Amino acid sequence: MPAPLFCWACGHPVEIVSAAVGRQDRCENCQRDLHVCKNCKWYEPGLRNDCREPMTERILDREAANFCHFFVPFEGKRADLTSGEVAKSKAKLDALFSKLK
Repeated sequence: MPAPLFCWACGHPVEIVSAAVGRQDRCENCQRDLHVCKNCKWYEPGLRNDCREPMTERILDREAANFCHFFVPFEGKRADLTSGEVAKSKAKLDALFSKLK
């Protein structure tokens, strides 16, 4: 059984009828596009083109549906990159490393 797919924007579990996430598939909860960089397993902010797949074309809007042929749905929930969770984690790491100085 494949891992569940969750919307990158709201975290709502998504049922995909076909075998793949299509460019026009949307989250039934928030109506955001699902075939987007932020919902792909290769998405990695900070890397070239924010992607671990080196052959991808440049995509400007990571939250809009695209035609990327390397798209593979991310399995599980992503941490909300806009939430305070990333900032909290960074603050904990900064505190830890400041003690080592």
